[in-house]
Amino acid sequence: MRPTEPETPSEIPPPGLITRLKARYRANAAAPDGARTRRSAAIGSLAALILLGGYRLWHRADGGPASAPSAAEPGVVLGQLPACDSALAQRLLRQAIEDQATALTGPIRVQAITEMTDHTETVRRSIDELRPAQGTPPEQFAATVRGMRENAEATRSCSARLYTSRGVRLYGYGLSYTSPARDQIYLEAVAAQ
Repeated sequence: MRPTEPETPSEIPPPGLITRLKARYRANAAAPDGARTRRSAAIGSLAALILLGGYRLWHRADGGPASAPSAAEPGVVLGQLPACDSALAQRLLRQAIEDQATALTGPIRVQAITEMTDHTETVRRSIDELRPAQGTPPEQFAATVRGMRENAEATRSCSARLYTSRGVRLYGYGLSYTSPARDQIYLEAVAAQ
């Protein structure tokens, strides 16, 4: 058997990441200002947690109390949906668009809302112009039209042109009630393709 020769420095594998981190920690802990460094790191971590908690409270996923305005809010008449161009509808639309931000897409800022159009009358006219299909019983057709009219009364279809930090887009949005008492309003917005 041949005795092994000592390895040259070029043949010695470099230490692993964990080994290097442990060595760095030991060197920093032995330094005269090691305690100060650990205390600064703890304070920084605590400050980061407080800021993150504040951000989470400010930008809650549930939208907070403003997501469903009640009849006690100015501009809301109990049992009547606000107009498409009302201040409340514009505020809810702005909130719905700005809350669509994600970590990937980043924040969206609405700069202006223009060309607000109410499509409710068009929907009502379309319902009035419906004719029964051949073979449809008159009672069934009347019940269907009645249901469509009730649904149209409980929703308002609108559209608006929004100038945002991502460009100009046309959005369709609908206002509807979230409760049978018709005292809370919900807005859903979808960008036109």
